[in-house]
Amino acid sequence: IYTMNRFGGEIRQLTDNATVDALPRWSPDGKHLVFFSNRDGNNEIYRMRADGSGQTNLSNHPGADETATFSPDGKRIVFASNRDGDYDVYRMNANGSGVTQLTDAAGSDGFGVWSPDGRKIAFLSQRDDPAGGDVYVMNADGSNQLRLTDASGTDVSLDWLANPVARKLSLKASKTEVRKGGKVALSGKLSSSAPSCRAGQTVVLQARPASGGSFSKLATTTTSSAGAYKFSVKVKKSKTYRSSAPVLGRCKAAKSKKVTVLRK
Repeated sequence: IYTMNRFGGEIRQLTDNATVDALPRWSPDGKHLVFFSNRDGNNEIYRMRADGSGQTNLSNHPGADETATFSPDGKRIVFASNRDGDYDVYRMNANGSGVTQLTDAAGSDGFGVWSPDGRKIAFLSQRDDPAGGDVYVMNADGSNQLRLTDASGTDVSLDWLANPVARKLSLKASKTEVRKGGKVALSGKLSSSAPSCRAGQTVVLQARPASGGSFSKLATTTTSSAGAYKFSVKVKKSKTYRSSAPVLGRCKAAKSKKVTVLRK
């Protein structure tokens, strides 16, 4: 784990282990960091000072403990653990005491984040969508768990907007749905995140009514010498689109003003 000035400049190394130290999060006062480390043979939640000193194992459990964040007052930490089977959301005091299980559902729960007022926790769960996952919110004691998103694809990252009433979430989501055979969903937004593939590969654009039904072929194209492709079609909200790329050799979308491929 390293720190640096947000405008660039000096880079300071805080941890130095042969295994993984990852996903650091600052305490509200900026004096500490919480992160997970595999230095003890399994993932554990650690806390350290902002200069890297005082590294302490807080979770100290045979199960895997990950994705920790401080509460707004810095007194508590929410994290994910598989100590009881699949991953669930847990809460503990900032010194590692008072561990409390907050979720207990079939399917993994994790990536919990506190609301600005500390009264609620948003998290990701696969309980109703094993192939992807959705955003849920609950009270800080684990009660009143409410599903907020229900869409194909994977919701991958979330955080609360800084507002006094703490009623809004900022969500990063992949509306891509990778299926057997290399089929991926399409969006009207541009993306350059897809990987390159071999030249001369056939890609089929398919569409279906947004309400459901079967996909039908809309157009075909061949990847260029650079392994890119594009479709020039007008995206309609009443339609759902996807491309069927070869299983061997994933493809990237060339920039297009109409439609490009998004992937996980």
